[in-house]
Amino acid sequence: MIRIESAPARIRVEIDGREYPVAERTPKTERRLARATRIGDPARRKRRLLRVLLGRRAARELLPGKRRRDLDRLDLLAAGVLDAYRENRRRLRARRLKKAALELQAALAPIDRTLDRLERLRPARAEPAED
Repeated sequence: MIRIESAPARIRVEIDGREYPVAERTPKTERRLARATRIGDPARRKRRLLRVLLGRRAARELLPGKRRRDLDRLDLLAAGVLDAYRENRRRLRARRLKKAALELQAALAPIDRTLDRLERLRPARAEPAED
């Protein structure tokens, strides 16, 4: 029997000691994310990305006043939150890769055993005599 986990992990991020829930991956979130990151300057796109994935209140807390202009902080936050948003998909991909690797290993096992047998059958080479 194969057991299928159907509940994706609820992703949360911790930023500056506070926890924020990341938006669930839904068609609506995907559309909003695509729209938010399509136009405008890079900093504005990243601020909108944070609003979509964390919510307006969290985005305001994380980027108040002068911090809105701190591009390094904005880059780090946007990249980290987007990474967290994609975590469930990454886990699924890793599971698929692991399964494929195990299947490949099982398929290659007979070949590996045959090569081992052949290696044991090969006569030992005589070392050349030194003069």
